[in-house]
Amino acid sequence: MSTEKPDHAEDILAARAAARQARRERDQEILRMHARAVAALRDPATAEAASAEALSTLRYWEDRGMSNAENIAAWREILAMTDTEAAARAILEDSEDGSLRRQNTPFGPLAFSFKRQG
Repeated sequence: MSTEKPDHAEDILAARAAARQARRERDQEILRMHARAVAALRDPATAEAASAEALSTLRYWEDRGMSNAENIAAWREILAMTDTEAAARAILEDSEDGSLRRQNTPFGPLAFSFKRQG
């Protein structure tokens, strides 16, 4: 027989639901940020700089052991893609792997602040 108070259990369930909702909202914001990064990579005026910024971040992580090798390799593979649309699909991938990869992203202010001109 449980000694837990029913209202305490409801509080726990409500807190868990709120945490899940906050995670979904954060994931959606990160996805929007990466959509801007994809737009920067597609734009000839910013593609090289956005890619260079991300590659510089990857080198920084590698030099300091700040990210696991698998994550760094995945991002390097994406950034090396010559097919921009394939890279976009990989960056915006709707999967647990895609979401986890976006949590540890090499993109920075240049890509995330990109706004299409015109």
